[in-house]
Amino acid sequence: MRSAANGAGGALLITGEPGMGKTRLVEAASGLAAAAGVSARVGRCEQLEVERALSGPLRAFDRQIDANSWHSVGIRTLLQAGAGTAESSLLADGLLEVLESECARAPLLLAIEDLHWADLTTLFWLRAIARRAADLPLLLLLTTRPVPMGTEVHRALASLDTPRLDLSPLAPEVARALAGAALENAPTCQVADAVDRAAGNPLLVLAILDALKAGAPAAADGVVALVRELKHSTLRTLQTAAILGHEIDPVLLAAMAGIRTVDLLADLEAGMAAGVVLATSAGFAFRHELHREAVLAEMVPATRAALHMEAARVLTTAGASPLAVAEHYARGARPGDQKAVIWLYYAAQEIVGTAPEAALRLCDVAIAAGHQQPQPELLLAKVRALAGAGRASEADALGRALLREPLAPAVQARLHRELAFTAFMQGRADISAAEMERCATLTDNPCLQARVQGEVAFARFLVIDHAGARDAGQRAVTEGRHTHDKAAQVAGGAVLCFLDLYKMRLDQACERAREIVELADQPENNDSHAFQPWFIAALAYLESDQFDLLTATSRRGREQAIRYGSAWAVPAYDAISAFGSLRIGELDDAAAAAEAALSYADGVDGFGIAVWCNAFLAQIALHRGADDLAAERIGAAQHWLAKGRAQLGFEQLCLAAAELHERRGGIDMAYSVLAEVWEVFVANDMRSPLPGFGAALARLASHTGHAARSAEVAAVLADLATDAGTVRTRLVADVAAAWRDGDADRAVRAAELAARTPLKPLTAATLTDAASLLKIRGRAVDADRLADAATKRWSAMGADANAAICAAMRVTAQSTTPRSRFGVAALTRTERQVVRLVAEGKTNAEIANVLGVSRRTVESHVSATYRKLEVTTRVSMTRVALHHRI
Repeated sequence: MRSAANGAGGALLITGEPGMGKTRLVEAASGLAAAAGVSARVGRCEQLEVERALSGPLRAFDRQIDANSWHSVGIRTLLQAGAGTAESSLLADGLLEVLESECARAPLLLAIEDLHWADLTTLFWLRAIARRAADLPLLLLLTTRPVPMGTEVHRALASLDTPRLDLSPLAPEVARALAGAALENAPTCQVADAVDRAAGNPLLVLAILDALKAGAPAAADGVVALVRELKHSTLRTLQTAAILGHEIDPVLLAAMAGIRTVDLLADLEAGMAAGVVLATSAGFAFRHELHREAVLAEMVPATRAALHMEAARVLTTAGASPLAVAEHYARGARPGDQKAVIWLYYAAQEIVGTAPEAALRLCDVAIAAGHQQPQPELLLAKVRALAGAGRASEADALGRALLREPLAPAVQARLHRELAFTAFMQGRADISAAEMERCATLTDNPCLQARVQGEVAFARFLVIDHAGARDAGQRAVTEGRHTHDKAAQVAGGAVLCFLDLYKMRLDQACERAREIVELADQPENNDSHAFQPWFIAALAYLESDQFDLLTATSRRGREQAIRYGSAWAVPAYDAISAFGSLRIGELDDAAAAAEAALSYADGVDGFGIAVWCNAFLAQIALHRGADDLAAERIGAAQHWLAKGRAQLGFEQLCLAAAELHERRGGIDMAYSVLAEVWEVFVANDMRSPLPGFGAALARLASHTGHAARSAEVAAVLADLATDAGTVRTRLVADVAAAWRDGDADRAVRAAELAARTPLKPLTAATLTDAASLLKIRGRAVDADRLADAATKRWSAMGADANAAICAAMRVTAQSTTPRSRFGVAALTRTERQVVRLVAEGKTNAEIANVLGVSRRTVESHVSATYRKLEVTTRVSMTRVALHHRI
């Protein structure tokens, strides 16, 4: 607590059997917090049939529990397929910002109890918090009962990197001392014998004493004894309350019990006198979950089920959410209860985006509750839940079985659409496209038809059917204009923009980018965000070297993705930012953004940017001389590529792999890697990736004696430069031609042109190529001059390995002075801004807003500055900032 109050907190996981004292320690910590001026937040997880992501933390921060049912607004698209945890991830990010804001105001104690009942999103969130605790004025206390080995919860708790306190039973003499303190007298032999039966469980010791005081016979389980001593009316009231949960709402309980509030309060006071219930700031609650469980155990299953059905009725009347109502239907529904089936279906639909496993459970309960063949809509909901839970093959099998049944055209169209999604998740893009085509033929609504054509265009694009994609995209635009459906126009226009990019018709691509962003930015909610036009526009601006537009568009896209709950798209904006930073030589910024993108779980990444970002990080590692790390990143990218989903960045991965081979002396292998990917892209008329590695391929072809390949690459890049009309494509074409012809002067002219651009790595690489060609031609003085210039440029970017290679090219080799790795001098411009803003007391979320990047990118920058400044907390960083007047 003292460390947290001083700005560097920590975390503790407390484990123990029920009644062993976990909650008592949390209460003691809360008392210490009040005395130390530390604010306290306490939340608890509950045993629920209908999983609600982050319910415990949401309770702690007084957020609406059903906020986790919030999901993406509008339609679900092919790009979102399989992003089952996306919405809950965005909610977790939002709650993390709430926590950081509270910590910025005052030191905080956050206690989350009963993690054995936590959902996986809560455990994922707490793992992230535990990692940050030492950097925040935060004491994180977690409690749990022992959980079975091999379960998801056990694995998640085992991965928490926190100290643990295991509460063991009290020794017999300590238990008797506790009894004596409670009785204010030495315990009699009868009392001592009864206490010994509690096996050292302090709550049971105290419950035995309470039971003895109430005149109940001594029993090993004092909690059960207390409950059995209650009057029948009091017990019935408490049983009804126990059905509703741990906390007791007197108004809701009175409505459910059908009794007057005065009588209800009398029963609750009797429960308090017996030690089963206690008063809280919000009303009443059971003294411990063991007391609630003991009350419930006094009911036969039929009675309990009937009370759950009554709770569902009362909650429906009170206007509760479908989730709250479905919780009781899931526990009490009997076969043939169609009302229960309907509620369960609606609740499953509501949570399938945040908790697909829980939605699947609700679908199964609803199917079991129906007395006849399940309705197709219910089975369709199960198909989506299976897919969202990562069980795509089962979803596909169920969907195809359902197709054999007579279905209304609208239901059949939706089913084909779901099958398109499951096929896409399995890496079967051709089947996905075919299923989307079938959906289009069954859709007769003009607006829906236009939108489906937009998705058909995306599906055709993903199977490299560019002609089919263009036809469908144009139809979506035309029909969308006719029906005034902007989302369809954006979908079709986005695919057409992609196609123009692939052909390197950059003027047309940028014009389409402007159009689709303008449509999507119109104030009315038109579902355009579902197709993420800002990402596609940012790609167009990247290829046309319009980096200011790239930054602004990426920021806007991220804001819109968060606004509409499209968490699956958020990593893509970090990825495109990383690519932009890499192009202009801001290696640290590129690494921070790429790491941020990769920090999202698999299910969040709709665009498939993991290959891209791992390839970027591999290239950065190679620039810095960390070849082993580069190999790890290449392996990670290949792992993602093997998953079969649509992935960006294949050529970037090959570029990194080729460079690693070359560093290790495998120049022929490096050539083969790039030659193979060149053939793939040229054969499919995908031209936009070619400038990224064409010059490297031309150089390798020249060195390995593949003159024909060198000539082919130079010719293709020359045509492409004419079509694209950008300085970058012209530079790459000139370098390729210089290697083809052995024309050192042409390479020198290209280097002079490159120096006038913001493309720092390309400039340094062009200088390196020019120096190499000059050296081959025997022009040692000129070669040394350009090698010196390249060395300085590589070194200024922190690309120490490239700088060393260039320095070694000189006739008289000179050692290089690498950029400082530690201290204030090692900080990049962005990192200095981050340090300044941290020193001003801003949270990561506030810093992200100032810089126009994601909060996770800021976290990456903060981690980098800790390493460079050799500090471990924001307080220490602030001292450094003040000392150096940052």
